[in-house]
Amino acid sequence: MERVALITVEASICLRSETHRERPVLVVSPFLAVPPGGWKEREEMVTILKPDGREQEAIARFSLFHNDIRDGKVVPGLRVSIQFLDMTSADVPDGSKILVSRETGTALLPKTVA
Repeated sequence: MERVALITVEASICLRSETHRERPVLVVSPFLAVPPGGWKEREEMVTILKPDGREQEAIARFSLFHNDIRDGKVVPGLRVSIQFLDMTSADVPDGSKILVSRETGTALLPKTVA
């Protein structure tokens, strides 16, 4: 399957719940604008291209997120977040590129994916 670059990871946060500490959820940023037609949560196999050149396949969840925080300020509105189950910041270091299917790339970045 052809994959296209969607984002370069700028930062990430690893979330753990008290009830499932063994199942972390990694949320990476930047967050993405919701496409004009809306967004339905989906999962797909993506390629993570790490800064050191190594590649890793992983399932990413693309979900609606209700706030965007930049420089300590909350920017209101919906965004699409990218999440990875059972991964930590060491698995997806800052500077990693997230490569997705052409369909997802076109939906989220219609002006940059031909």
